[in-house]
Amino acid sequence: MESGKEKTLVLLGIHLLWVLLGLALSVHGNAASNHENVIDLLAALNMSHHISGVTRLQSPGSVMYRIRPRAPYLTLPPEYSQLLRSSLQGSIGVHFVGHQSSASSATLFSLSSPSSPILQIISSTLDNTLRLDYEAGGGAQGLASFHFPRRNPFSREEWVQLAVSLEPDRLVFFVDCQEAVVVPVKSEERIKLELPQNVVIALASTPRRKVSKFNGHLKTAEISMRAYLRRPWLCDNVTDALPPSQYTDAQGSDSWTDSIRMFQRGAPPSKPQISHRPVEQMSYYSHDIQSDQLHRGVVLGPPGSPQGVKSVSQALTDDRLRKLERRMEELARMLDMVKAQNVDLQSRVKYLEGCECVRQQCEWEGREVDDGQRWQIDLSTVCTCTSGKVTCQPTTRVPVKMEAFVSS
Repeated sequence: MESGKEKTLVLLGIHLLWVLLGLALSVHGNAASNHENVIDLLAALNMSHHISGVTRLQSPGSVMYRIRPRAPYLTLPPEYSQLLRSSLQGSIGVHFVGHQSSASSATLFSLSSPSSPILQIISSTLDNTLRLDYEAGGGAQGLASFHFPRRNPFSREEWVQLAVSLEPDRLVFFVDCQEAVVVPVKSEERIKLELPQNVVIALASTPRRKVSKFNGHLKTAEISMRAYLRRPWLCDNVTDALPPSQYTDAQGSDSWTDSIRMFQRGAPPSKPQISHRPVEQMSYYSHDIQSDQLHRGVVLGPPGSPQGVKSVSQALTDDRLRKLERRMEELARMLDMVKAQNVDLQSRVKYLEGCECVRQQCEWEGREVDDGQRWQIDLSTVCTCTSGKVTCQPTTRVPVKMEAFVSS
């Protein structure tokens, strides 16, 4: 029957959409390795729980998050700000693996005071620029800016690995498996990394600035308590060997390792922290962070950093992932169209299932008349066959012979 065929086609179309969507989401990302000197921003924000404007996409080996501009400002709880401030050793690094939507401009990461930003990384696929705004230590008013000298890597409409290393006298950009961009910073523009007590850590936005909200996907977002001397992923064709900066604290890793171990287990540190707070006060902050994680339903373990091995097989996987991401967006739009038509289709199928799709005939003076046929029995009367019944009514039309309508 017509209704059965139509219903079957609708169901097959919806099933095909879901199969293709599942295939797109099943592509594996890069594996993560544990490091003790980073804060995993995605875990700290408890992104696995429902957040308006954020969609969690998971496959057996990878998790990513689709972030839309309607999402709230993704700011970490104050306890993480205290941990960052107390453990910072004069330098900092940030690491992202993500994909930004075309024709958009947004903040990837920011540190702010209650009144203004202190540091922010802004990516624009509108004018293909990547910019770092930071508070300079030379007494200058406002924020100093540095523009990445190459084309914004997020403008390629594919997954990007980006790490930014900040020291007072040096700025380093690592992008995928390209050569690092090292920029010396003049003394009057020295990067100020002394954070206020009420510093706000935000991902994918600058607080109080709606136009700064990110639109795209993030797979990794991390803060390192020390500057990167090499990129936090592996590459076959690049060996980073940056010399230590004069501001690099060689003992900083021990302090941070103790903080993280205490952060994970609630145990006291093996040595006092350099933040000039008593050990008891630092334990209080760590306990608050653990309580916050339990309240949010996740305990922040050693966070991950993608391997990023750009072998031939990995390049093929990245290309396949990019194509499937585009296909997934197309299928999502198609699925929205199917949903919009679903109500009308269901109503039509229900009607077709309830009706008898055999055209009924009428009998007139011993003859069979097809449904819908009309004939004139005299000069002023016309009869019609409708659903097996004959109805006659007056008419003023020109007479028509019955043989023209009635089957012999």
